[in-house]
Amino acid sequence: MLGDTLLNLPTLDALKYAYPESHITLVCHPSLAEFLEGYPAIDRFLPFQAGRRKAGFSECRTLFSQVKRGNFDLAIVSNSRKDFHLITSLANIPRRIGYGRKWGILLTDRLDDKKFTGQKHEIESNLELLAPLGIQVRDPLFELPGSVQDLHEAERLLVSERLSTGNPLVLLHPFSSDPRKCWPIENFVNLIKKIKDNVKVDMAVIGSEGERNCAGELIAKTKLSIANLSGKTNLRTLCGIIRKSALLIGHDSGPMHMAAGVGTPTVSIFAKFSGGPNPVRWRPWGAGHVVIHKDLNDLSVDEVWRAVIMSFPGLTGESRFPLSRE
Repeated sequence: MLGDTLLNLPTLDALKYAYPESHITLVCHPSLAEFLEGYPAIDRFLPFQAGRRKAGFSECRTLFSQVKRGNFDLAIVSNSRKDFHLITSLANIPRRIGYGRKWGILLTDRLDDKKFTGQKHEIESNLELLAPLGIQVRDPLFELPGSVQDLHEAERLLVSERLSTGNPLVLLHPFSSDPRKCWPIENFVNLIKKIKDNVKVDMAVIGSEGERNCAGELIAKTKLSIANLSGKTNLRTLCGIIRKSALLIGHDSGPMHMAAGVGTPTVSIFAKFSGGPNPVRWRPWGAGHVVIHKDLNDLSVDEVWRAVIMSFPGLTGESRFPLSRE
């Protein structure tokens, strides 16, 4: 949810640049509306809290009423859903651009959905939705703006957790909703020990409220002073903390894309399995990231440690540079 939305921001930026007088409304989860409040390309939000694949009747009815009242001239549907296609059609939006599947016949402009082939990054695929409007973007930027208040909130939390020591801060996000994507926790425990034995850094685990206990168990196994920030931040404060960090280590996830958007390097672990996430499509956008794509049963702590070394300029005399490892 978080990553999917963030990777649509360059499309909104390009649309706003092409039509500076336009009024752009984003349909998204309420927590993302709060996080993206003030984003330059977005004028208004329509919160939509239904799950990724299915929405209830009441949610769809509310969204339809809001869309109908909006008198929109254009709808761009980047998330192919039957309810979105039906709502934009019934609301009589004159031009509706999206992918020709899941009732795509209700759209006025239909593109072939080739995302599943994994030949392009999600940002590049999303930008193709602007092609029917004659808008083409080369070398898109992906940047998340930050506010002074967000940074102050992040700093207050870091101080309270004794993480404002002047040492580089390394964040770990070892969780995923899909257990197949998860590198074993014991490996993260040994990686933390290796990092702390070799580099003078502060470390913290980030995650949701529901992941707080798992994070606590991981930290307890290290027998080291590692902060547990899971469940202690909203998205804006989390973004501020990531912005202040030297490195984020974890699986492909929303926080990984958040780090890419604020220029924080990542060591991103992509599990290689049939039907698994393709790093060509889902890798962190931009330079400064190390991407590891491997069967997690074969991924050693030493391999990830070497990736960490690459991410710290000056640590071993090596400069930071992008690397994809198959």
